[in-house]
Amino acid sequence: MKIKLNLQRKLSLLFLLNIIIILLFVSFFTKFAVDYQFRQFCEMSHDEMPRCLYGQIGQQFLESINLSLLLVSFLGFGLALVVSYLFSRSFLKPLRSIIKSAQKASSGNYETRIKTKTNDETDLLIEALNEMYQNLQEIETLRKELVANLSHELSTPLTNIYGYLSALSDKVIDSDQEREQAIEQIKEETERLIALIKELKKLAVVDSQSINLDLKPTNVNQLIKNTVSAFETQLDEKKIVIKYRLAKDLPSVSIDQQKIKQVLINLIDNAIKFSPKKSELELSTAVDGSAVVIGVADRGIGISEKDLPFIFERFFQADRSRSQKDGIGIGLAIAQKIIQAHRGKIEVDSKLGKGTVFRVILPVN
Repeated sequence: MKIKLNLQRKLSLLFLLNIIIILLFVSFFTKFAVDYQFRQFCEMSHDEMPRCLYGQIGQQFLESINLSLLLVSFLGFGLALVVSYLFSRSFLKPLRSIIKSAQKASSGNYETRIKTKTNDETDLLIEALNEMYQNLQEIETLRKELVANLSHELSTPLTNIYGYLSALSDKVIDSDQEREQAIEQIKEETERLIALIKELKKLAVVDSQSINLDLKPTNVNQLIKNTVSAFETQLDEKKIVIKYRLAKDLPSVSIDQQKIKQVLINLIDNAIKFSPKKSELELSTAVDGSAVVIGVADRGIGISEKDLPFIFERFFQADRSRSQKDGIGIGLAIAQKIIQAHRGKIEVDSKLGKGTVFRVILPVN
């Protein structure tokens, strides 16, 4: 039968085993050393020492010494037992807290935190676990929000499509004009579903460990102008004016043109989406040391200070009450990952009611 021992008992037994070995060694050593030293002392002091130290009385004296050592050994063993218990209990207290918190986390409770302090290396483990629980809690919150958003985003177009199809099937819509309008609405709702599926596919880019880049020397100014041309319809609808402030003699930059264009599309699309009608959108380039800086500035509604630190997190959508906000909140997360793959960085400044400025910094070499 295999005996199971918890960690505290194992530590206690290990501590006691060390004490027993030490006591046995001391007992073995004193058994011979005390006898030898005592007899040597008596022989050297034969003239001065009383005769009672020889023979039976001397033997009794040695036995009393050995008995005293034995009693001290037993007292030391008992003290070691108490000390080992208290030591192992103190040592295992933070581990028990860690185990308890891990059990809660495994059942889905990521709000748990370890508050024990040990003032040793265990604190590093506790800090790492608390940080992991915090991240898991945030991911779980984002997951729930994503499910809620997807449920809404999917149910609305599907319900509309089903309604129009039912009306067409039941011949509730009988005129050609109404039929054409219904088909057009079905087409628009289907396009919404396709756009949502494309957003979901982008998750693979965020979750992937690396991004493969096809680097080519690129004229960034020309890339910006080519990208803006895809937004002519949106710009005309809102009567937004593009203002260029492109640096002359801008050095060529080795970038993946399609991926950087994807970043620009995301930034420009957001800028147009959250800008009022008849406003300005400024696109700029500049040289900063050994880097090229691309700026996208709008005069839109801005981002609140509390939301600003989180806008690059996937699934995060600042001010969810804004009905014009589409997608599932991963565009900026993808943009940041692409820029980081180019060894660059993306920064943002924003004030509510005054607009937002994004800066993409790309190293020249």
